[in-house]
Amino acid sequence: MQQTKEQGCLVVGYGSIGARHAELLKGMGFEVVCVSRRDDIPFPCFDRLEAALEVSNPSVVVVSSRTAEHLENCWSLAREGYTGLVLVEKPLCAELPDALPTPPYRTFIGYNLRFHPVVKRLRELLRGREVFSAQFSVGQYLPSWRPGSDYRKCYSSSMGEGGVLRDLSHELDLALWLFGPWTNVAAVMGTWGKLEIGVEDTVDILARFTRCPSVSIHLDYQNLFPHRTISVQADGMSLWGDLVHGILRTQGGEEVFSTERNGTYLAQWQDLLKDEPDCACTWGEGVAVMQFIHAAERAAIQQRWENNL
Repeated sequence: MQQTKEQGCLVVGYGSIGARHAELLKGMGFEVVCVSRRDDIPFPCFDRLEAALEVSNPSVVVVSSRTAEHLENCWSLAREGYTGLVLVEKPLCAELPDALPTPPYRTFIGYNLRFHPVVKRLRELLRGREVFSAQFSVGQYLPSWRPGSDYRKCYSSSMGEGGVLRDLSHELDLALWLFGPWTNVAAVMGTWGKLEIGVEDTVDILARFTRCPSVSIHLDYQNLFPHRTISVQADGMSLWGDLVHGILRTQGGEEVFSTERNGTYLAQWQDLLKDEPDCACTWGEGVAVMQFIHAAERAAIQQRWENNL
């Protein structure tokens, strides 16, 4: 898809991520229209998706509303006969329904960390190698992550759509993308800190994947030292990646990459606007992340292994 000044973009939901997408797409030459109930938006704005579609003809739609509203927004687009490109912010939904048809338009999920230069280089170095184990870890103190507002009222703290398992699900997507489908998973999760929130603030997952027999994933809202790391042990190689500082270490040395704030979002859009995207998370892959989330929840609640054989 070759973007031009005449092409339009509809952004549904104008929180921090919706605003970021709107500004990026404006900079790429799109005419931006938004759907939001806010009155401080620097773009033409409507309070209903259907009303926006009546007066605009977007080639691109971004669904960046609250997680619990994602699927209804997707079905509204289908009912209105939309046939363009849709990016749904992660995660795909709050709860995965038993039956979930694929939308009748090109749909991708916003797991933009696939485009982080450390992740891209790590994936390149692992290509063709046998992998023995991998560890993912992400943590950040939630009050520091949401400055200037009551973090207890933000979506990260909201029952049904917040909590680290959904909010920090990039790590689950990366594990699936790098190491294939999971076969067995165990987990512990809970609200163990003193943040006064009603969702889990810590999750630890241990899983077996088709390409890696031992994968651990740690997610938390408690860490006073913000970090996002990946460690992999493979045949003839050990790798450690720091996504916050753009560092990748192997036994051969260290590589440092630029981590410009919007870099992964811009790279994601450059990929999405191709006729055939290379790395963007597909609808089916987004569904797989939600299935993994639900399996980890069941494993933690029932205190047993979940199998996906």
